Amino acid sequence: DVQKKLDVASKFLNVKFYYLSRDYSYIENIYSFDDYSSLIEKIKKSNNKWLIFSNFEGEKIKKMLKEADIDCVFMSREKINSNDEVNDEYNYIIDNETFRPKILISTSVLDNGVNIKNDGRNSSDKVLDIVIDSFDRTEFIQMLGRIRRNSEDKINLYIKKYSVDDLKKLLKNDVKSLLQRLQNDLLDK
Repeated sequence: DVQKKLDVASKFLNVKFYYLSRDYSYIENIYSFDDYSSLIEKIKKSNNKWLIFSNFEGEKIKKMLKEADIDCVFMSREKINSNDEVNDEYNYIIDNETFRPKILISTSVLDNGVNIKNDGRNSSDKVLDIVIDSFDRTEFIQMLGRIRRNSEDKINLYIKKYSVDDLKKLLKNDVKSLLQRLQNDLLDK
């Protein structure tokens, strides 16, 4: 039992730890997908809103959805700061805890401190499908937690599958980024 292990550590370290188990029973279905094009038909047939988190392919997804004549907006920190339409939508989300287009595509800019509420809304205004394209555990949990649902809502979760080549590219980019930060830190000293 996790709580018992934390209690032992608490006594040894003279620090109090808390373990709160998470309840994911509201997730009705979990799907995996290889490519966003496989989701376009599902999105077209869906009557409710979708929230798509992608740190890597936001512009590509937006283009695919626009070509399929699906109303969407792509939100990133850069877009919020440089695009009035995206900034207006961001402020609308903060003020109203919902979004106007059928599809909201976002980077992790929305993964913390932003709520999307389903309470008291009609079914076409609810977010019942969430797509997460992240393999970072904390980020994934934060993204999943953006939807504040009422107790009877069931969510469909779509998780991006990564190929070995995809993972190699991401790892290479992470290593480059880490080396750049180390170099900058050394130059600052």
